Amino acid sequence: MLQVELKRQVADSAELKGSFQALGSTSVLTHRIFSAAPYDVQINPGSAPNVPKFHRVDVEYVPDDETFGGAFCLDLKVKARNLSGGRVDSWAIEIERKPVVDGAQRWSVYYITYGFPEDAVRLKFYLFALGSGTFTVNVVN
Repeated sequence: MLQVELKRQVADSAELKGSFQALGSTSVLTHRIFSAAPYDVQINPGSAPNVPKFHRVDVEYVPDDETFGGAFCLDLKVKARNLSGGRVDSWAIEIERKPVVDGAQRWSVYYITYGFPEDAVRLKFYLFALGSGTFTVNVVN
């Protein structure tokens, strides 16, 4: 009798562990996703000095695995460098998360230039997600 009960509990435990395996192991590994290019987008300033120009770049991340609602992207980081390679302060860049559409996670990244040549920047995007995937970048204006 004790042996039968023990076998039943071991079987129940194995079944329970197997059903929750998708919630552990590789599904909680964070992936840093970025392109192999030195930068993803270059933003050039307007032609009139002291005239603000608002730039918008849309970023879309599509997870490789749509199981359990897809590989959720935890964070989007943007590294901005001027054309000579110098770092641009992060306050110059605003990031807005957009609603998910057909499993694709989206953001709009905003940057303001003032018509001076030194305002030109190159942006590099880094996504931190719970799974692998690909992203695209589209300069809106």
